[in-house]
Amino acid sequence: MIKLNCKNMQRKSRQSLIVLFLLGLIFLSTPINSIQAQTPTSQNSNQQKNQDSVESTSSSTTSESIQDIKKIIKENIENSKVKGAIDNLINRKIAIIGEVSRITDETITIKNRLGTRILALDENPKILKGNEEIDINNIEVENWIMVLGRLKDDNFSPSIIKVFSSTLRPKNQEIMIGIITSVSKTEVAILPRSGDSEKIFLISKESKFQDSNGESVLLGNFTKDINVLVTGYNNEKDSTLLTLRSLAPLSDE
Repeated sequence: MIKLNCKNMQRKSRQSLIVLFLLGLIFLSTPINSIQAQTPTSQNSNQQKNQDSVESTSSSTTSESIQDIKKIIKENIENSKVKGAIDNLINRKIAIIGEVSRITDETITIKNRLGTRILALDENPKILKGNEEIDINNIEVENWIMVLGRLKDDNFSPSIIKVFSSTLRPKNQEIMIGIITSVSKTEVAILPRSGDSEKIFLISKESKFQDSNGESVLLGNFTKDINVLVTGYNNEKDSTLLTLRSLAPLSDE
C-alpha cells in the first residue's frame, strides 16, 4: 500500500514537472516570436522611411536643378535680346527707296518725298536687277532703286541695291461716277458728276468691265453717254482703269 502511494506521488510529481516545463516553454516562446515578428517590420519601416527620404531629396534636387537650368536659359535669352537691341541701335538696318536722278562711279543720287539724297558706293554694294547682278553702269536715270544697308553714326552704308524700271511709289486710287464721253480700245474718257474736268483712263490688261449687276462684259458693250462707276489709279503722269461698271442696264442685258 505504501509502495503504491509512493508510486502515485512520483507519477504526480512527474506530471507536474512536465506541465511546468510546458508552461515554461510557452512562456519563453511567446516574447521571442513577438520580437521576431516585430523586428523585420521595424526594419522595413525604417528602410521605407529612408527610401522615402532619399526619393524626396532626389526629387527636390532634380526640381531645383531644372529651375536652375530654366533660370540660366532665361538669362541667356534676355541677354541675347538686350545684345540684339543694342546692335540694332548701333548698326540699324534700313531701306531707302527713291528715283535715280544722277549716277557716278562713286555715288548715286536719288530723290523721294523726303528730298534728295546722295549715297556713297565706297563699300561696293551688290547691284541686282531682277535675279541678275548688274554693273553700276547699267543703272539709268529715272530708274527706281531700293537700297538696303546700315546706318551708323548718321552714315548710311549701302550693301544691296535693287533696281526697278517702273516706279515704286504707292498707287493713288481713284473712284468716280460720271458719264462716258468717248471710248476706244486703249482709253475711256469720263466726265465726272462732281463737275470736274474730263478724265481719261488708260485701258490695261488688268482692266475689268461689268454690267449693272456686276457681271463681266466686254468693252464693246460700253458706248458714249452711259453712266458708269469708275475705279482706277494714277501715278502722277496718267490714270489707269481698274473697273468700269455700268449704272444702268446695257443694251444686251
